[in-house]
Order: sequence, then C-alpha cells, then structure tokens
Amino acid sequence: MGWTEKVLNTKPELKYKSVPEALEAFALEQETYRNSDEVERFGVETRKGLREATRESAWFKRIYGEAVNRFSVPLSGVDLRQLKGELSGAIFENMAYHFLLADLDNQTTLLSPQQTFEIYLIQLGLDYTSEKVIQHPFDGWGIIGISVPDGLEVGLIDLQIKRVHEYTTSNKNHHLSRKVTSFWANRQHHQFPPSEAGLTMTLPDGIMIENRRLAKDLKTKHLPITGSQFREFIHHTINHYRSFQPLEEGVASATLMEIQEFARARAGQTAEVATTLVK
Repeated sequence: MGWTEKVLNTKPELKYKSVPEALEAFALEQETYRNSDEVERFGVETRKGLREATRESAWFKRIYGEAVNRFSVPLSGVDLRQLKGELSGAIFENMAYHFLLADLDNQTTLLSPQQTFEIYLIQLGLDYTSEKVIQHPFDGWGIIGISVPDGLEVGLIDLQIKRVHEYTTSNKNHHLSRKVTSFWANRQHHQFPPSEAGLTMTLPDGIMIENRRLAKDLKTKHLPITGSQFREFIHHTINHYRSFQPLEEGVASATLMEIQEFARARAGQTAEVATTLVK
C-alpha cells in the first residue's frame, strides 16, 4: 500500500462555513502566531541560521517524531524512497512557510498550508470526509483533481487574498510550468482565487526561472539555502541526526535509517522463525 491513503478515521472538522469568515479568523490567528518565538526565529539571512531555526522548531520535532514511527515499520525500496520524498517535501514546505511569514510586512499575513487547504475545502463545498480528500504523511492533505497551493497571502485591512504561494525545490522548468499551468486552470474553472491575486513561487537560492514566458506570470522568492544544501540537510536528517528514541533497552538513540534497518532485521528474524516453525 502506498503512503497516500483515503481519509478513514482521523477527520478534522471545519470550524468555519464561509471563506470570508475563515479568512478573518485565520488572519487573526496568524498575526498572533507571527509574534511567537516559533516564527521570529526564522527571521534569518544565512543557511546556518535557517538550519538552526528549523532544528529548534516545534514543527520539525513533530515531523521528526512521525518520521520515527514511520521508519519503525519495514519498508520496501519503493515505499522508502516515497517516504523520504514526503519527508523532504514536508520539511521544505514548513521551512519556506515560516521564513516567509517572518519576512512579511505589516500589511499582509500568510496562511499555513492547512489553513490554505481548508479555504479551498470551503470554497469547493467539501470537507475532510469527502471522497475526493486524501491524506499524506506529515499532516499533508490533497484534493483529487485539484491543485491546492501551499499558502495564501491575505491583506490585514480588507481580508482579501493578495497572492497565492507555492513552495518547491524543483529546478525543472517543466515541473514549474505544470504548477503555473495548474494554478491558472484552477482559477479559470473555479473562479478562485480572485483574478487580482498573483502567484509567488518560493525556491532554494540559486534556482532561476529560465522560461521567460513562465517568469512573466509569477514572482519568485528564494530561501537562504541552495538546492544541494537542502538535500544535504535532508540526508543528514535521515542518516545522521539522532532521535531520542532508543532501538531497544540499553541501546543508544538511533538515526532514522538505523531505525529502518532494525525494523527490517526484526521482520526478517520473525519470518525466519515462522519458516522454522512450519518445517
């Protein structure tokens, strides 16, 4: 079974019935959150500062805790690669979101990925129980057939959507083109977000939009970390960063890959014992 699954048991409830009501409530929540240490620590300008802010954040610890649980189950090579990709995507999404929120002026605020998702649910007349709604690891959500952006920038005075935000580590122009095309197609089909809301793409430092036609349709922002440096950060998180959860009593804390190797070894031993019993 893949890591994307239908929502079956854990179903958050929507608190708000209309988009204006949700935008007003979320904007207020975000202004309170923006003044917290969790966001203020992301007011950095260097790669080192960004890495340290990420490691110290509550959201990183939450994501890492879920990763420990998921790596504790023996995975096939395909599922392991997919899980690593999901982990990388979740970390970059939260890194970009918190960096941008800390960097905004006092005229607008930025909704979180989940708040943005809920705005789309309300706009489309859906909720978390809808068959079209799917859940991904690390609190990721999606709607089948709909490209939901990562963030919505909202004006604090008029509570209108000013910009739509996408966060990606990809340097492939065809991938970026697909994101832009999906944005315009969704807007035309659903008449949402409003036509005056532009698109901003947040990328690792050094990645440029080479396609001039594509570049005209959006603004770009960059994090103070290159694509290769971010991949190195993820590699370290998976292969060298140590959790506080021991593999077994008397054993030191382990990396995610050590946890996975232990899970595979344990599963192999169980299978070997079962085979012996059958004989």
